[in-house]
Amino acid sequence: SLVGSEMCIRDRYGVEENVIALQELTSRFIDAIIMSLTVCPEGFRRVCNILHSATEEKFPGSKLVVTAGFFFLRYLCPAIIAPDGFEIISGGINFPFHLTLISIVIDSH
Repeated sequence: SLVGSEMCIRDRYGVEENVIALQELTSRFIDAIIMSLTVCPEGFRRVCNILHSATEEKFPGSKLVVTAGFFFLRYLCPAIIAPDGFEIISGGINFPFHLTLISIVIDSH
């Protein structure tokens, strides 16, 4: 699991150490996302496919940006920020700020 005891961004570390920890953790999140795309609900994948096709017709060259933005903001971001609400982990989380940072870093790429 990427969440829980492995959260390594701490107040006691300096900025450089926290940046490195955030980059490493974000990279692990991206790897986990890529490896789990097959568990994305079929209906959501169908919506992304329709959005992809419709965007290409109306805004040629923008289909990937629009589809990826929709996928991230409507599917991934909520699950990253509140994994307990999506039954990804059980119980509450004590590091919501860290998860928010990870979602911001992923969104900026």
